[in-house]
Order: sequence, then C-alpha cells, then structure tokens
Amino acid sequence: MQFGCNAAMRAGQLFRNPATTSRGLLLNSHVRCQSYQPVAMPSIPRGQDKKDLVKQLLEAKQASGKTYSEIANEVGLTNLYTAQLFQNQAELKKTTAPALQKAVPGLTDELISQMTVSPLRQFDPQLIQEPLVYRLYEAVMHYGESIKAIGNEEFGDGIMSAIDMFATIEDVEGKMGEKRLVLTLNGKWLPHIEQRAENNTAKPAK
Repeated sequence: MQFGCNAAMRAGQLFRNPATTSRGLLLNSHVRCQSYQPVAMPSIPRGQDKKDLVKQLLEAKQASGKTYSEIANEVGLTNLYTAQLFQNQAELKKTTAPALQKAVPGLTDELISQMTVSPLRQFDPQLIQEPLVYRLYEAVMHYGESIKAIGNEEFGDGIMSAIDMFATIEDVEGKMGEKRLVLTLNGKWLPHIEQRAENNTAKPAK
C-alpha cells in the first residue's frame, strides 16, 4: 500500500526510523514514502559555521553589485526567497544552482554545495528589537484578530501555510509621491480537519 508524502506528513504519521542505516523516511515503520529517495546528506551548518557561511554568501552577493531583486529576476525566484538563500534560511535546489551561480559569480562550487543542504532554519530572538522587524510584528499583532476573522469567513477554519507560500516586497508610489513598501504573503490555505476515528490510519496505541 502506498501513501503520498504530503498527505502522510500532514497526518503526522511520517517519522524517521533510527534503526535504518539508510536513514530513509518510513511510515508506520514499514511503508516507505514513495516520492522521497534517501540520500547521504552533508552536515548541516550551525552555530559559528552557519554565521561564517552566511558571511561568505553575503560577501559574494555584495561583490556582484546586484540587489536581491535583480538576482531574483535573473534566477526566476521571488526576491524574499532569494534573500533567504543568502541567509541560509532556504535550501537551494540543484536545478536552480547554475542560474544563481551565473548571476552571482562569487558563489564558488563549495558555497553552492553548502547552499543545497537542507538548512537549520532559525532566527535570533534579538531580531525583534530591530525597529523595522518590530513594526511588522506590531502590525500583525494589531490586525491579527481581524485577519483571522476574515480568513475564517472567507475560507473556513484553517491557517495560512508559511511553507507553501510566496513572499515578495515591492515598492509603489503613494498619492503624495512618497515611497511605500508593499509586503505580500501569498500562502496556501490549510483547513483544520475533523479527526474522524475511521480516517485515522495510524495504529492505535497499545
């Protein structure tokens, strides 16, 4: 019996079996996820190694003389996702790597190889103290209840995915000629499910 990876992961049934030498992802310890082929992964940059990597990536970006939006246009990505790659907050897909390396020649083969490793996504808790970041947090908190209310009215009980999401920043000119920042978060709507016992494919606890 086969299961789709996405459906299994949403159901919370996918886990890593420490007993397997291949480190494959297994479902209920005996059904292998069909759309994922286990591969040997290099070590994930963390701590000072991650900081050093980001420093080198940003130096390569600066040497190119290009903005994130310019690089994004050349590579075919959104500008915020492109910035995430240089912050080692997103995995560079191998099919995209040649275009990125062409756009930013300072990215060596070694750096590109490190960028293709699934990163340890994390943020500095002190980031909230940065004024721009804090104002974004404040705006979401201020509008949060209304955002939820309208989301529930329009789409039902659910949440917006931060994984299947497109994030972009654009600038527009206001009526008084002022520069205005437009932040767009275009996320897939994920409905909360009714947990019917007959639909639960996990084995009951003994």
